[in-house]
Amino acid sequence: MTIRIQALAGAALLALTAPLYAAPATMKAIVQTGAGGPEVLQMQTLPTPEPRMGEVRIRVVAAAVNPADVRLRLDGASRDTAKADADKERPLIPGQDVAGYIDAVGPGVTAFKTGDKVFANLTTRKGYAEYVVASADDVAMKPTSFTFEQTAGIPTAGVAAWRAIEQAKLQKGQKIAVIGAAGGVGDVVVQFAHAKGAYVVGDGAAWQNDFMKRMGADEIVDYDKDDVAAKIKDMDVVVNTVGAEKDHVLAYVKRGGILISITGLPTKEQCAAAGVSCIAYSATQYDGLTKSQTLPILAKMADAGQYKVEVEKVFPLDQTGAAQEASRTRTEGKIILSVTSESNKK
Repeated sequence: MTIRIQALAGAALLALTAPLYAAPATMKAIVQTGAGGPEVLQMQTLPTPEPRMGEVRIRVVAAAVNPADVRLRLDGASRDTAKADADKERPLIPGQDVAGYIDAVGPGVTAFKTGDKVFANLTTRKGYAEYVVASADDVAMKPTSFTFEQTAGIPTAGVAAWRAIEQAKLQKGQKIAVIGAAGGVGDVVVQFAHAKGAYVVGDGAAWQNDFMKRMGADEIVDYDKDDVAAKIKDMDVVVNTVGAEKDHVLAYVKRGGILISITGLPTKEQCAAAGVSCIAYSATQYDGLTKSQTLPILAKMADAGQYKVEVEKVFPLDQTGAAQEASRTRTEGKIILSVTSESNKK
């Protein structure tokens, strides 16, 4: 009798400590089968991944569609598929930015627990799926004031914009011009520069004016009708996110100023002649804060009202191809994939 009571008590304790949600053995994911149109993005059923040392598994609620995802589909699939072959990481699942719940924790992880609401910038992609495994260093706690959809829009653009501002050593009262101020990274640079107390000049198309103002631009330059060189000059800092402007942006910076470019720089000789410090943004070569340090800062800024993500449109996971095509047209804000019905919740 005593043994039976002890066994029942043990079973009850196990029930209390067991996770409330058990992941299925398989999951739905978007697999990129080659380079080309949206038809190469196909929904498949795959084994649910298991976290290893230093990793967590995230039950994805929402995932962001980024320009890099579209480039991968159009012209980068062969290169990435070759790498996947070498690393034995097939199939190729796009997507770097996700938000959701941690549902399993691998050995060695102490910063997170099951049930935590988080977001992640995935080093190895694979975000267009119901479940994803991520290094704990790629993950941070979700802002409490954001929905999962908004949160999924943070990581890639947020980290790039933060690093650009940090590399520029932007100070309160300085003048900064953001070329492509309504773009995925540009609008976040505008917000962070505004939060620093800088005077922000936003460069974009006329139809984007209201959006740039909402992001915090103090002055707007319409590249489709204004003389940009006459409007943007003697800037302390210029952050360029537009490839077509690579050879023109030096004229916007005063001598002794700083040019940060995400899309390529003028030559070293041109920068030296202009007396400008030219810095090429790199997602990998950066000696400032690590990604694991930066993501929590972005979450805090979001909760402090210093950073916002506007969601343009939400697509279900099985319409990923349409979502990517939508991201290539006129958009203000992020295109998001809703992986579960919880994506619009906080």
